[in-house]
This record gives sequence, structure tokens and C-alpha cells, in this order.
Amino acid sequence: MVYQPMLELLAYLRANGFKTFIVSGGGIEFMRPWTERVYGVPPEQVVGSSIKTRYEVRDDKAGKPVGIQQHIGRRPIMAFGNSDGDF
Repeated sequence: MVYQPMLELLAYLRANGFKTFIVSGGGIEFMRPWTERVYGVPPEQVVGSSIKTRYEVRDDKAGKPVGIQQHIGRRPIMAFGNSDGDF
């Protein structure tokens, strides 16, 4: 199911000069093949989780902003989400 308001927001941001990214807790190998077709976001603008040898649980809920900074190299101006863990 595609969340229509999110599609409208992405289109609006791109029309106004923003480069949009998807940052997900889903595996990057799973996310990248379909995000361009569904959301118009190319694979190189998708950040997802990847396999690591060490697992760490964090309760700070800062995963997406931290991932944006770490993988894209810029502090996000805005971050939106559709799950309870997104702030």
C-alpha cells in the first residue's frame, strides 16, 4: 500500500528543488529495487539497514537522522515517517 500523502509530499519537495531520500530500517537490498518505481526515489538515494556482525539495541529513536548524517553526509532539514518509531 502506497501512502498517497507521502507521494504528494515527495513530489512537492522535488518540484521545489529538494533532493529526496528514503531512510528505512528495512534492508537496503530489499528497499532499493522498488523505491524508484513506487516513490520516484532512485536507488542511490535510499539508505537502509545492512548486515553487521554486532547487534546493538538503542532506545534513543534517533536512527533515521543518524543514518542520514552517516550515509548521506548532511544533517536533515526535515524527516518524515509512517511508523511509531519515527519522530
